[in-house]
Amino acid sequence: MKHFMVLAATLTMTLCIAPANATTGSDEGPGVIYAVGASHLDTQWWWTIQETIDELLAPTFTDTLDLLDKYPGFQFSWEGAFRYMLLKEYYPDVFFRTVPYIESGRWFPGGSAIDAGDVNIPSPESLIRQFLYGNRYFQKNFGKTSTDVFLPDCFGFGWALPSVAAHCGIRGFSTQKLEWGGAIPIPFGIGIWKGPDGASVLAALNPGSYTTQLEQDPGLSPRWISALDAQEAVSGLRLAFMYFGVGDRGGSPGESSVALLETATAREEGPKVVVAPSDQIFRDLDETEVAALPVYDGELIMRYHGTGSYTAQSAMKRYNRRNEQLADAAERASVIADWLGTRDYPTAALESEWIRFLWHQFHDDLTGTSIPEAYQFSWNDELLTMNRFTAILQDAVGATASLLDTRTDGLAVVVFNPLAFEREDVVATTLTVDSDWPGFVKVIGPEGREVPSQVTGRTPGKGGMDRLEIIFLANAPSTGFIVYDIRPSTTACQIDSGLKGNVDGLENHRYKVVFDTAGNISSVYDKLTGRELLSAPAGIEFFMDMSFIWPAWEVHYEGLRDGPLEILGGTPELKAIETGPVRVTYEVVRTDSQGSTFTQRVSLAAKGAGDIVRVDNVIDWRSFATLAKATFPVTSGNPEATYDLGLGNIRRGINTPDLFEVPAQQWADLTAGDNSFGVSIINDSKYGWDHPDEERLRLTLIHTPAGPTFHHHTIDFGVNHTTWAIHGHGGDWRNGTPRQAARLNQPLAAFLSAAPHDGALGRKVGLLTLEGPDADQVAVKAIKKDEDGRGLTIVRLQELHGRSAADVRIKAAGTISEAFIMDGMEISAGSLEITDGQAVLGLAPYQIATIGLRIELDGASIRKATSRFVALPYNVDVVSTDENRADGAFDSTGASWSSNMWPANFTYSGVVFQLGPVVPGIPNAVKARGQKIDLEIGTDETLYMLAAADEDVPAAVFKVGDDAYTFPIQAWTGFIGQWDSRVVGDTIVETRDEMLPAYLKQAPVALYGTHRHGPDGDHPYVFTYMFMHALKVQPGETSLVLPDDPRIKILAVTLSPDASIATRLATSLFDMQDPIAAPGWHEPDPIEPVQPEVVEHACDIIQDTTGDTTGDATGDITQPPDTVRPDATADASTDVPASSGGCSAGGSAAPDSFMPVLFVFLLGTVLSTRFRSRAFSNRGRRCT
Repeated sequence: MKHFMVLAATLTMTLCIAPANATTGSDEGPGVIYAVGASHLDTQWWWTIQETIDELLAPTFTDTLDLLDKYPGFQFSWEGAFRYMLLKEYYPDVFFRTVPYIESGRWFPGGSAIDAGDVNIPSPESLIRQFLYGNRYFQKNFGKTSTDVFLPDCFGFGWALPSVAAHCGIRGFSTQKLEWGGAIPIPFGIGIWKGPDGASVLAALNPGSYTTQLEQDPGLSPRWISALDAQEAVSGLRLAFMYFGVGDRGGSPGESSVALLETATAREEGPKVVVAPSDQIFRDLDETEVAALPVYDGELIMRYHGTGSYTAQSAMKRYNRRNEQLADAAERASVIADWLGTRDYPTAALESEWIRFLWHQFHDDLTGTSIPEAYQFSWNDELLTMNRFTAILQDAVGATASLLDTRTDGLAVVVFNPLAFEREDVVATTLTVDSDWPGFVKVIGPEGREVPSQVTGRTPGKGGMDRLEIIFLANAPSTGFIVYDIRPSTTACQIDSGLKGNVDGLENHRYKVVFDTAGNISSVYDKLTGRELLSAPAGIEFFMDMSFIWPAWEVHYEGLRDGPLEILGGTPELKAIETGPVRVTYEVVRTDSQGSTFTQRVSLAAKGAGDIVRVDNVIDWRSFATLAKATFPVTSGNPEATYDLGLGNIRRGINTPDLFEVPAQQWADLTAGDNSFGVSIINDSKYGWDHPDEERLRLTLIHTPAGPTFHHHTIDFGVNHTTWAIHGHGGDWRNGTPRQAARLNQPLAAFLSAAPHDGALGRKVGLLTLEGPDADQVAVKAIKKDEDGRGLTIVRLQELHGRSAADVRIKAAGTISEAFIMDGMEISAGSLEITDGQAVLGLAPYQIATIGLRIELDGASIRKATSRFVALPYNVDVVSTDENRADGAFDSTGASWSSNMWPANFTYSGVVFQLGPVVPGIPNAVKARGQKIDLEIGTDETLYMLAAADEDVPAAVFKVGDDAYTFPIQAWTGFIGQWDSRVVGDTIVETRDEMLPAYLKQAPVALYGTHRHGPDGDHPYVFTYMFMHALKVQPGETSLVLPDDPRIKILAVTLSPDASIATRLATSLFDMQDPIAAPGWHEPDPIEPVQPEVVEHACDIIQDTTGDTTGDATGDITQPPDTVRPDATADASTDVPASSGGCSAGGSAAPDSFMPVLFVFLLGTVLSTRFRSRAFSNRGRRCT
């Protein structure tokens, strides 16, 4: 069902807080019942985020505040920092009405997190950020934090949760969801839940439904008296914990329940009823009472409800995983740049983008259980966040590269390795070269030796330029950078790396791979262990997906037990597509009986990159009522498989009716019973697995259930991308699997350095590595700066092997002068030993450790640089205030930017921009009508421009002096990207062929607002954008001539010298991203005047629907002063190194052969008619 971590009602502090000794029961009294009010509001589900804002959010607050006024003994709790953010943005009067109740303790901001998120799919680091950013928001805005994880409605709870929560200072956890049917019986009512590392939280696991409407005093209720008796029997404590309230559309707990509890709390005899905040019970229990509680050590996942959620909405799973990895890479690169003094660490921007995708981890969003309309907003937010994280990453890499020696004979490519261990891996890069560039390349490493390389594609471009796709092997330092020289060559690389490949099979130094006539991998021989890894071909199997009432939520055991309906085969298209010294690749294309097409590319790489058999999959899915699984029959059979949890791992047995479809993070493993060898399956975006017999692991690829409830019967129709890999190992999974999984998920990234220069760092630099005898069993899970600006580098470690790591040393590029043990909230718990400039520590099995380091830098050379603002002839007002939304108009609809989202100035990718005034009636943008803007371009300066248009403009021509620059200007509002969409206008289409194709607009989003103004009021969650364009201009030029196209608005122009602009992304970091189609992606490639060309969108579709955007401006940005800024050039200074040379700153229908599917589909339609009517009622919501 739908439920969310929400509220908790309580009395005034004098009435609600039971003394700790009152819980001891038989000696002190008849016991205590904690009653927690719940007003469950799903941020998205049967409705979109817009309906939540328009209809559900404010009444939840106002109705509850009215109850607080009427019942002075009533207290209330409500979770989800993101919903408080929405309230402040859209209903500030209600927000500020609420604040005094929070300050007085009558309203409690509970749950600790950004939103009531799923806890199986997000990584442990995401969970830490949920709690870090959630409780920091509560502290900043209300002066309070919560000490509980309040998740009434999430679909099962992974074993890592108590460990993560405890590390973040959280004391307790509650849920009612296990009453829906857990994979194991509910272990206790109130007790201790222990995680993989031995850390624990208190837990209340049987509180009754959060929609309970009280008809009887709980202290006189047989159910709750029985609960007291049961708790006393296992702990000696007469103690109970219950929910009451409403859901899932918010509102306030029923007044009759609140009134009844007012009487119950005043009753002097019998069990005491305490109306309490969601975390009160956990704060009340003392050490002696806690020690008496029962303990459970294991996972709390669901039997059915949630098993489908591990897979449904594949795009969301992929986007979430990618954002987790991009955020990590951006943070690590930014730490390096900050340490070197070339960039200030962008704390606020990183937090903003983390929150933008963290809220989509909500338990009906990331899980795939919402209506199709909701995912328009989710996809846009995820893609926008990728855009922004990539900008931060590129800027940090560019800033660091300004200190690297990039002088080469060919093209200098800077390779970045975010992972904290040295690695040899494949680098994929796409470059723009002259059309007379020969057909091959030679790649030279920093020591002057050639490394294996090969050209994988070449496409003629415009203006005499070609698109060249290259791969090469790089040896990259731990959390660091290395420069490679890519030179033109008339011959292919002659290095013999031992790779062999054709349609019969592939071979490298490690594996020999053979294919059968159906295109399956039929054999993987591991030369290192001398073992055949497969006992039968690895293939794709299809099962009847019989979930009806809760379709996306559930995978049913019977469908898996009865075996596959079909195995992917037929007559495949087979071809060898890559041969060379870096990688050999075999492609197989097959189609199932319903017309879904599977394109698989099986690859082996050379040398250190060749320890996996990699399979990249593109699945054009159009199959009804079908569950698709990749099956891996292995020779290392075992009745128990090991599954990665992100923090620790867990062993589970062969499928049973209670435990079959199970979650895991990046890998699962079968190791032979004698521990002699094993096989791990690694993946980059899938979470559902099963283990049907000793020899097989199966990874769920797509879950399209029969039931049409919420239109889930066509879920995942579209083009799905996923990668998995086979990794053989001697011994057990500890022998390489975690690192191979990390490498697959966090590839090396390449950046083109277009302006060669010397550099004090040479051609290679790394920030941090782990040393010591136990270092290989410890992973660095995060490197970031502390949130409070103390100058500390936060390093999060985790023991991987389930064994003590007694001696681990953190070695940094600079001297570590101070080191502190901290928790996930970055609160220090004392100093750490420093020996020889290294921080030394030990870790218990699976322990998380957060360390704060002060890393010194000797000889830093910093100088001031300026961003020069160009005075603009403003001629149109595009901004309006809340008091007068009809004042400005960006386009002909009268819609405008909100002044609350329009800062006076801001920094993006190291460049400072000044925006026009927000005084009503005063122009603040330039409508392009061919104007000539005076400027004076200095040495090494680049012209940076913020622009947007009424609608997408495919080609706009700007002129600086005699040079012309042609590029697209994107629309100022709407979505910037979508996955393949079933929402077409006001209709949800039923077949693949009717769907709108995916698209992604490529321009870098410099600033965005999270709502739009219209003459009729706010347009909730309709985003507004400014896009940055960088023009490489000649010194001494004195004018910028705009296009004569009034659709285009220029919002700011800045001149700035900055060497980092010369280093730009040359790797696609996520699906549909094209660094050639949009040069530089986030920090655009300066457009060369010699070769003007149209930079085309990745897709010509213009989706006139809303999208979410977050940037440096959010609903919490204060309105800039109502003053007219001088029409004169101004300076904004930031610190940059002397050597940087620039400014720095911030379907088709089912065939007759598949009649069982049609029967199931029709049956599901009958069973779920009532749900369909509700889902369809959401059509026609405002998106534009």
